[in-house]
Amino acid sequence: MKVKYNGIWYSDVYQYSNGCILIKELGQAFNPNELQAFDLDKSLKRPPLGVMPKGVFRKKVDQERLRDLQDAIARYYNADLPIRIEWIEEYNELIIKKK
Repeated sequence: MKVKYNGIWYSDVYQYSNGCILIKELGQAFNPNELQAFDLDKSLKRPPLGVMPKGVFRKKVDQERLRDLQDAIARYYNADLPIRIEWIEEYNELIIKKK
């Protein structure tokens, strides 16, 4: 992509996700309506969205499971019912893993 600002074309630019365009040489970001012209390079395509990194996914799953265990333990506690040992063991494992 190239942009024109104050009559000068700049090619070392970056477009933020909010639409603002950074002219790296000037070290300044502009709204598109502040620029005089754009030259979008059609050959540059963004790759399709991939997958969440495995470590981030597993951490998210563990956090959700921990929340489910906490809720279930609290419900059984409030209902004066015995809490399954397996839940407490898994809860403890996830708490240790979290640290």
